[in-house]
This record gives sequence, C-alpha cells and structure tokens, in this order.
Amino acid sequence: MRVHWLDPDGEEHALELSSSAEAVTIGRRETNEISLPWDEQVSRVHAQLERVGADWTVRDDGLSRNGTWVNGERLHGSRRLVDGDTVKVGRTLLVVRDRPQLDSLLTVGATDVAEAMDRASARVEVKLCGPLVLQIDGSRREVELSGRKGRRLFAYLVSRRNQAVRREQIIDVLWPRDRPASPEEGLNVHITRLRTVLGRNAIVGRSDVRLELGEDAVVDVEAAAAWQEQAQRRFAEGDFAGAIRAARAALAVLQEDFMPEFDDDEWVREIRLELQDAVPQLLEIEAEAALALGGGELPLAEAASSALLALRPYRESDYRLLMRAHAASGNVAEALLVYERLRTRLMDDLGVPPALETRALYEQLIGQQ
Repeated sequence: MRVHWLDPDGEEHALELSSSAEAVTIGRRETNEISLPWDEQVSRVHAQLERVGADWTVRDDGLSRNGTWVNGERLHGSRRLVDGDTVKVGRTLLVVRDRPQLDSLLTVGATDVAEAMDRASARVEVKLCGPLVLQIDGSRREVELSGRKGRRLFAYLVSRRNQAVRREQIIDVLWPRDRPASPEEGLNVHITRLRTVLGRNAIVGRSDVRLELGEDAVVDVEAAAAWQEQAQRRFAEGDFAGAIRAARAALAVLQEDFMPEFDDDEWVREIRLELQDAVPQLLEIEAEAALALGGGELPLAEAASSALLALRPYRESDYRLLMRAHAASGNVAEALLVYERLRTRLMDDLGVPPALETRALYEQLIGQQ
C-alpha cells in the first residue's frame, strides 16, 4: 500500500507503507513520516496510520485542530483504508493506492458492507478474477487441484454453485474440442480429486452435479455483486460516502479479468461480459456520489467520469458528468474543453450535434466565465 500527495509546487510525493512498520504519523513537524510543513491547517502531529494485521487504518483521536476527513466524512477514531481512499488533513489530500489481497477481501469495503457478509466464520475463500485462488482454513490449496482440467472444473462449478449442472455439460466444458475415449471416466477422476481437496461432501449429485462450499464461503465475484447492490442502495438513501466505499470495493474485484487462464472458453467469455457490464454502473455511482459530497472527493468524480468516457466514448451523459466535475472543482475552462471534444467526436463520427441537455449545460458554464 502506498500514500501519495502533492506539495504546493505540484510535485508528487509517495510513501510505501512497509509491512514491518506499525505506525506512520502525519503532521506539520518534520519528524513525521508524512511531513506537511507548508500546510498551516495541519497540526504538528495531526493523525496516524496504523497497521492492523495485513491492513492499514487511519486514526484521529480528536487531537488535531481541524480534524481528518476520509472520503468526505469526518473521521472519529479509526477507519480501514482501501485502494482509492482519500484522506484530507488541512488543505492536503492524501490518496491511498493498493490492490486488495484475498485475505482482506471482505473487509475491503466499509462496515456497512461487511455487515451483510461476516468473513470471520468463512472457512473457504475463492478468487476467480485474476489467477485462481482457493483458500481453506487459511491455507492455499489451488495447487492441489488436478492440473489445468481440475482448475477449469473447479472454477466452472464455483461459478454455478447455486445450481446443479449436468455431467454432459461439464464434459463439454472440460473437453471443448477433442474428447478422450472415455470422458465419463476422466470426469470421475477430476471429481474424485476435487473431493480430496474440498471434502467428500463438497460434490453433491450423480447425473446432475452441484458444488457445496457452505453458506459462509466467500467468492470474490459474489462479493462484488453484493457490494454493487450495497452501492446502489446507499446512493439511493443519500449515503454517498457509503456508496463510494461499496462501489470501490466491487471495482477492486472487477479490475482483474475473470479466469484469464481460460480466455478461449465460451463460458468464461460469457461471465466476463456480465461482470464488465457492472463496471460503468459502479463508476457512475462513484462519480455522482463524489460530486454530491464535493470538496476533497471532486478528484474522484473527475477520475471516475474520465474512466467512464474511456469505456463509453459516445455516451453524452458521461461527458456531462465530467463537465460537472470539472466545473465543481472550479475548472470551467476544462469543462468547456470536454464539451468541445464531445462536439467534435459527434460531428466527425456521426454527423450530429450534442443533445439539447448537453448544450444547455455548456451555455450555463459559458455564463460562469
């Protein structure tokens, strides 16, 4: 995990949070690990980053004069930090950069997300986005699966663990092109191996097979779906900071491709497309929520809106979102440039002008100059 910030000259600074360190202080004194002597609104010792297990938290016990803000919310006590969090002390914005690991997967969101999924009792954890990970009682076990076919079988059954799958369907997945002489026997070998790793009762059924990992099992793509639902609900309730945390937790999972080892498999491509459909929705929640909070969250609104445009280069609502984010940050000129970029693209590629709503926003911004 790293913390990034800018000095008054615009030079970027970064501090790597070492796994051997226990605490990092933030303040105006030069003896602080994160020293901000130029910021008069920062106390001499303002706040502290503390390591808790594999994770880092930020703590402010009320000793700072102007308080500490995380994602637009005033901090009281401590809060776990995740990738993309913004910590505001005085006038300085500290940005956290990290890629969450499986062992902190269910705590990467916020308390409100973790309420729905209690990781403490989970004995089986599975990561399907990125390299396959199978963890049982804290031990990595994916290497014990029966080679590439065993990993494919396991991942396929996990992705459908709430339903029974016909053996013939599984055979088609394991041998999409050239079947062996006795595919049933081959499938039995891999299922036996899977039972050895997961437990005898993990495979239920004969002609129709279902994987039973237990109700408390943690699967990253299922967690991402739960976080997306939380993000939508929190946003609708007006809990914009909670919506950002939940959206960011889901995006942290979805930043890696689903089962890249099996790129050519049709079932993998289908699931990957479904997962990718969630990304723009999450980015939109993140951008709108950051705009609603304003202040130190406006850089997040700009970043999320820009990411949306990279995914949907012709969607006018995304351009308007970025224009609003720039304008809220006081950069009206940049917002007008975004409009001009949209207008040029639409005229050159489609031969149409921007919609009335977009032009109305443009005229409004022109009036602010």
